[in-house]
This record gives sequence, structure tokens and C-alpha cells, in this order.
Amino acid sequence: PESDHIRTMKTVIDWRSKTAPDGAVMFIGDSLTERLATASVASNSVNMGISGIRTDQLITVLPKAINRSSIVFLQIGANDFTQAKSVGIISRMKQISDVIPGKLIWTGIMLDEAEHVNGAIVEICKKRRNCTYIQPVKGGYFVDGVHLSDGGYKLWIARMRNAIDK
Repeated sequence: PESDHIRTMKTVIDWRSKTAPDGAVMFIGDSLTERLATASVASNSVNMGISGIRTDQLITVLPKAINRSSIVFLQIGANDFTQAKSVGIISRMKQISDVIPGKLIWTGIMLDEAEHVNGAIVEICKKRRNCTYIQPVKGGYFVDGVHLSDGGYKLWIARMRNAIDK
């Protein structure tokens, strides 16, 4: 079952996708993305993050606006692990990648137990055109083991800015 927040945010995402400008930089993901001030990475950006969302749920809500995007930043997968839904995650990651056209900048899952999935993401990224993999933030940059601290966001933002130029 989906939380009230996910149901509400799916509606918000639909509104945002309808009003997103052509050539926007889209940020798609979970709570790490939802909490991100995306303009700190790209001024022409739209935040499509939804706290608590898993890969199986994201597949159903990928905004139509990604077709008008210049770049898609993707960060997803931690909730698959925290909600014990990680079986099949690699195939879902491939499915998500296949739906996103154009340039994809993909941050790995920021959980130690997800290293094997991050390896698969690297391989998926290598096989598609215009894909850049960003190493996930690790170590003492979290407030609770899942969510980034201010310092963690600063590090992630710097990595994303560098990836735009690649």
C-alpha cells in the first residue's frame, strides 16, 4: 500500500510535469531528491522527488515531462532496501533507465548494503548513451544513516555539478 504522502506527491508530480518547460533539468528520486534544492545544481530544474518511493512505484509515475528534459538526474533505490522490497531491483533499475531518453546522470544508492546494485547500475549506465554514474555519498555525511546532512548535500551537489559538464 502507498502512503498518503506518495499518493499526494504523484498528483504534484503530474502537475509539475504538465508545467515543466522544454529543456528542463529533471531530478527524479526519493526523499534525498525531494529534499534537494535542485536550483543549487541547475537553474532550469524541476524537482520530481517523492519521499518513501521505491523503484516499483517510480516505474508507474515517471513523468511525461522527461521527454522534454535536457538532463535527468536519477537517485532511487534506498527504500527498496529499507522496505524489504529489493528482490528484482536490478531489473527495475534497467526498466527505469530504458524509459528515460537523452542524458541521464545517475547517483548510486547511498546504502552500504546496495553495493552489488550500484555495480549493476554502473553496467547499465555503460551500455546506454549519454549516461554518467555518480558515486554515492558514504561515511559520516548522514543524519540518520539514510538522509544526508548539510555536508552530505554539499558533497552530492558538487558531484552533480561536475557531472553536468561530462
